[in-house]
Amino acid sequence: VLPTLANDENPFTKSTPEEEELAWKKAYDVYCTEYCGTFHSEMLTKALVVKEDEYADALRKAGDIFKGRPAAEVGKNLYISTGCATCHSIDGTKGTGPSWKDLYGKQGKFVDGTSYTADDAYIKQSIYEPQAHLVEGFGPAMSSYKGQLDDRRIGAIIEYMKTISVHAP
Repeated sequence: VLPTLANDENPFTKSTPEEEELAWKKAYDVYCTEYCGTFHSEMLTKALVVKEDEYADALRKAGDIFKGRPAAEVGKNLYISTGCATCHSIDGTKGTGPSWKDLYGKQGKFVDGTSYTADDAYIKQSIYEPQAHLVEGFGPAMSSYKGQLDDRRIGAIIEYMKTISVHAP
């Protein structure tokens, strides 16, 4: 059943991060409907049902996610909002995909025995074509984000990855 009643609170109308966070907690829970990995049960997001004028205001307010924010901060938010956190930890814990902790600049091996360095080009290709080169110890669980993330957003994700890697320049 799809939610049709407007949520009691709209996070986009809140003035403080704390108020916004509380409002998001009251949004409808949405669960993933396609099994694609070990942590399928953790693939959750939120949905809001708002009045048309509130929706137009929210779109204007959401606008440019980069406005006044460092790229690494935007990347951290994208890590959560686009589902990366479901399969990639940031604390070194192995998940469905490699942990992002200390990943940027790291050298590793693919299942075919060739090696890689996790640089900008490698990460971008891994996001757009995740099956092109599989990392040793991981299966083909990731779907492509081509058409979902543009180069600017991928650049922000990479900037965030650099902040949590001892291998970053």
